[in-house]
Amino acid sequence: MDTIQQAESLVRRLPGVAACRIDTDASGRLVAVDVTTTGEPAPGLAADVAMLLTTETDLQVDASQVHVSGPASTLEPGAALEVLEHDGRAVLVAIRTHSTHESTRVTS
Repeated sequence: MDTIQQAESLVRRLPGVAACRIDTDASGRLVAVDVTTTGEPAPGLAADVAMLLTTETDLQVDASQVHVSGPASTLEPGAALEVLEHDGRAVLVAIRTHSTHESTRVTS
């Protein structure tokens, strides 16, 4: 498992965190950390994530690079998605996540 995958796994172990994705640029430098919570995001979670990654991995993370959002709404099985377009591209309007201690699965 590479450093980014280990870091994502480490963040997913935090209480209230459902998912984590770390984005890097072409040279492998960290650009952003996207965190989705299971409920209302806790105050200071972005700072906690930045501190955790900086102290437990060899990544240098600033809290301004951490983006925290609450849980995405889920659709009932068989529900239809309305197709929206923005600048000629489809826009994702809903995702479904399932998290365990070992993994996170995301479907749209």
